[in-house]
Amino acid sequence: MTPTRYTCLLGLLLLCLTASLRAQDLESIAQAKPIVVTGGLRFGTQFYNVTGIEERAAPLQLSASGRINIAILEEFNIPISFAIGRQRPNLNFPIYRQFGLSPRYKWLTVHAGYRNMRLSNFTLNNHTFLGGGVELNPGKLRVAGMYGRLRQGLREVTEDIDLFFGQPLYNRYAWGGRVGWGDATSHFDVIYFRAEDRDQNVLFPDSLARPAPAENLVLGIDWRQRIGQNFTIYGEAAASGYNRNQNSEAFPLEEYRGSQILDYLFTPKFSTQSGLAIKGGASYATRAFNLGLDYERIDPGFESMGTYFLNGDWENIRGSLGFGLFQQRLRLQGSLGVQRNNLYEQRAETSRRTIGSLFATLAGRERWSLGVNYSNFNQDHRPSALVIFNDTLRIASTTENYGANWTLSGKGGPNRALGTFVATINLQRTNNDNPLSEGFDDLRTLFSSLNYSLRLANQTSTLTTAINYSEVDVADRLTTGYGGTLGWRQQLANKKIQVAITNTYNRNSVDGTPDGFSNALRGNLTWQASKLHAFDFGFSWLERTSSAGFSFTEQRGTLSYGLSFPVKRKDKAADAANQ
Repeated sequence: MTPTRYTCLLGLLLLCLTASLRAQDLESIAQAKPIVVTGGLRFGTQFYNVTGIEERAAPLQLSASGRINIAILEEFNIPISFAIGRQRPNLNFPIYRQFGLSPRYKWLTVHAGYRNMRLSNFTLNNHTFLGGGVELNPGKLRVAGMYGRLRQGLREVTEDIDLFFGQPLYNRYAWGGRVGWGDATSHFDVIYFRAEDRDQNVLFPDSLARPAPAENLVLGIDWRQRIGQNFTIYGEAAASGYNRNQNSEAFPLEEYRGSQILDYLFTPKFSTQSGLAIKGGASYATRAFNLGLDYERIDPGFESMGTYFLNGDWENIRGSLGFGLFQQRLRLQGSLGVQRNNLYEQRAETSRRTIGSLFATLAGRERWSLGVNYSNFNQDHRPSALVIFNDTLRIASTTENYGANWTLSGKGGPNRALGTFVATINLQRTNNDNPLSEGFDDLRTLFSSLNYSLRLANQTSTLTTAINYSEVDVADRLTTGYGGTLGWRQQLANKKIQVAITNTYNRNSVDGTPDGFSNALRGNLTWQASKLHAFDFGFSWLERTSSAGFSFTEQRGTLSYGLSFPVKRKDKAADAANQ
């Protein structure tokens, strides 16, 4: 960002802040507390040891994090957050350091440091960046802008060439903004977002092909309208131009598809791809009834550097319906839709998918509830062009999911024990209907568990027990597991101290042949020393054996300290005396 842009942004912020201060009630400001700090800090360390396999964490890890809000005169807020830590076992210094703050005053918010902002789903969607931003929402006006680094390029070449590939080579910078009118429930916004790769940090080996720097422009609109208390209509659209090589030659505009939208703001090149993304729908909802219709389409050429992931080249339309019966004790919710890809008919095959789901929950009068769910996802691939072998013309599969859970709870109360019983079962099946590979891709999983917890009459002791059984059947290979869990939780010293310990043991088998066991022991001790100070100690011990030779033991220990800043309220008695 040029110095001129920084000067304009600073002047705008000072102007908005000055106007807001003049509008305040001077008497209320005089009576307000100068500074109030809320939030908390946490400092911790983790110890790690393993035998039998390679280390999956560093032997000693240190971390610090915090979220703090500084309120000045009870009107001007400065939220601050930071995180420092280490994860990889082969490094001896922190590998992530993040610090950011977002001062807020009335309708003005300023972001600085590592922050997240959202302009829309298809432009900048909560992607972390290092930089600055501003949001202004005076009345119905909605204005936002940002500039920062989306990701940092590789600083040095590692010895592991596999790690070198896939790492960003360039620093990626972005800037964008939003201008609109309305509020969270009804608004219309116009969005601009631009990003590009710059500043290669390392010298790329001459023996390897150098990835090219890319650039991206996305223009979008976001509209939402609430009608009455129950009906909402919304729509969102974006157009993207993505150059995978900034150094490629410019493409003649008269031959460029989609140039009508982007040619005034973006220079198309031979490496450019473009596309549209659309999302819209309507919903009607009351306490007892809801009805909705959604549509979404993302072209195969649509990409945005401001999103972490977008699944392109697909179109989806879905309807949903939900309602309650018998004084809302029975709730039903269902949806049905269709999905397809190959929108431009450029692929050799087209995938069509039927999406359906049904959920039902029944609440009994005697403290019990029953929930069941079913979903059916059909996928049908058909080539767009005729080929010679008829048995390759169709690839279809069906994924079905069945689930149920039942909960029964006792009455409980003062000086009375409380028991809770929960039963859960889930079955999922994927059937491949392609004659050439039928049976090889079929998958069936089953999981079931019975859980019982008992809180004793003293209200401070809780015992838990559970048993579980699971099956995974794929390619005619059946893997089963069964076992149980025992747990105990105790509160001491007026509930300021809490101790918890659990142990889970499972036996495994493959096609009926025993295949070892796994045992996990976990414990935790927390001490709320005061409203400000809290300590936490935890440990885990895991042992895994297998007839295939995959056996190991792993231990972890954590120790942390938390410092809280409770909200300080005004002294009502003092306020009354002043009046």
